[in-house]
Amino acid sequence: MDKENGCLVLYPGSHKGEFLDHGIPDWGADGGVNKAYWGIKKMPGPEAKKIHFYAEEGDVVFFHPLLIHGSGENHSKMTRKSVCCHFASAHCKYIDIKGTIHEELADEIMGYARKKILWK
Repeated sequence: MDKENGCLVLYPGSHKGEFLDHGIPDWGADGGVNKAYWGIKKMPGPEAKKIHFYAEEGDVVFFHPLLIHGSGENHSKMTRKSVCCHFASAHCKYIDIKGTIHEELADEIMGYARKKILWK
């Protein structure tokens, strides 16, 4: 993983802040991003520290789920593959998403799935 093939970009310490508003980015509202892309609507400014995380085949990365992170576009001629796993305590409880940003996300995902996968 490197800059050419869209390596992971991290904002160190961002997991210690508040949970930021997510959705289809304003720059994507005109069709600039696909409907399945949800991200932070207002990203940190250019003064915020960010690092490009380089990795070798077989490397594993662990980080807090609230850490602002993402990948760049793959400009190489090679395919870049990654696997993402999420872990949660067995004591986690269901939280109703009605009336939250998560309900909007669930509706977007189901709409996308109905068009692309489930009901062609």
